[in-house]
Amino acid sequence: MLVQRIKLKKNLLDRLSLILPSNRLEAVLHVFSNRRPTTIRANTLKITGWELRRKLLEIGIKADTVFWCKEAFIIQNRKLREIEGLDLYKKGYFYVQSLSSMIPPLVLAPAKNEIVLDIAAAPGSKTTQIAAMMGNTGELFANEPNEIRLQKLEANLNRQGVTNTKLLSMDGGAVQSLFTDYFDKVLVDAPCSGEGRISIYFEDSYRNWSYRSVCNYSSLQKRLLISALLAVKPGGKVVYSTCTLAPEENEGNVSFILEKTEGQVIAEPVILNSFHFSPPIMHWEGKDFHKGVKNCVRVNPSETMEGFFVTVFKRLK
Repeated sequence: MLVQRIKLKKNLLDRLSLILPSNRLEAVLHVFSNRRPTTIRANTLKITGWELRRKLLEIGIKADTVFWCKEAFIIQNRKLREIEGLDLYKKGYFYVQSLSSMIPPLVLAPAKNEIVLDIAAAPGSKTTQIAAMMGNTGELFANEPNEIRLQKLEANLNRQGVTNTKLLSMDGGAVQSLFTDYFDKVLVDAPCSGEGRISIYFEDSYRNWSYRSVCNYSSLQKRLLISALLAVKPGGKVVYSTCTLAPEENEGNVSFILEKTEGQVIAEPVILNSFHFSPPIMHWEGKDFHKGVKNCVRVNPSETMEGFFVTVFKRLK
């Protein structure tokens, strides 16, 4: 069996076997053992998806369409470094982005002239996607406390032609102190343990994994969520996402928030046209999660998708 051959820490493998159904474990480990194709998103501030695909085909690059996102493409016959060497890339006509990473902004559904916050924005894949969806209108705040990552975020925004975005560099857990009840929508694509992005070809994707790191990330994520829910207006929406499989960072955090804010915050169903999500985990380590967790969704790792988790919070008052 593949589970006996894959070169991951035993404690991580043991954990995955608890999180994933037995009929899914082997398939997910197989995914971790194979390279995913490069995926890109057309930057609609500069070009339509159809026009980008035509330009790529003209230079011999096969770009397969993604049925649930007309701006997304799967590149089948070029390596990442070749894609990043294209003038189309250097001029910001597209962004190299995992397909799963495109889901949270689509679920957030930012509209023109809204006030939106990306609370953990670097390197900018979702920020630039949100800006494009807003058509460079309204106000988009992108927060990144790390100076080096902030510089990379700013460079990506400039390359993509984003003009409606204001940069913040502060502790995301303190954003509400400056922006209480301010935003229409907030994205909390939180730092996480990254269990959904594991690849045996990239040791960095799993080398530093530990259960302690899962717990540390869970604490950080709770702070970001509390901050986001205080910063969004009553009636506003907060989308929470991670690229990990860990229940402590996913359903556990959602359950914590719903229990602490009973009557003030709800979890709404996550809906994305033509996309089939996997259900959440409702029970973990002897504990039943809050009933609202049923509205959360998972994206299982696959040949084209990283593992992801998404929740939509609505602040009632």
